[in-house]
Amino acid sequence: MFYNRGKAKRRLTDYKGAIEDYTISLKLNPKFTDAYVSRAIIKTIQGDVVGALEDYNISIAIEPTYALAYYNRGTLYMEQKNVELAFADFQKAIELNPNYIKAIMYYAELLLAKGRKEEACIYYRRAEKLGDGAAMSKRLFNCN
Repeated sequence: MFYNRGKAKRRLTDYKGAIEDYTISLKLNPKFTDAYVSRAIIKTIQGDVVGALEDYNISIAIEPTYALAYYNRGTLYMEQKNVELAFADFQKAIELNPNYIKAIMYYAELLLAKGRKEEACIYYRRAEKLGDGAAMSKRLFNCN
């Protein structure tokens, strides 16, 4: 109940209320990984990077196969210019969910930035085959 109410408050941009509801939800069920991830998203929006990372880390510790938590933490690392940790998280998200298009695209972008063009092109093709239209543009622009 509190988790769903938190989601509704998030949609209404009542971030303080959403965090309160996610926190109550976590007191009732401390292993509810979706609540940690949802709270981390709000903390990121509010600029609480440390708090967001804590929530993502807890979520991953509870459920090490939760691809979304790795992906979201990877995007936060990207925002913080921590490319190596972002790279590792996107790689893990793809390992856990080979069809995770967003993770595949970020991973390809990081490969390209590292000068690993051939590998990046493989991931662009993979995302394209999964239906990502932007992947085709990226592939045509960056790959032979």
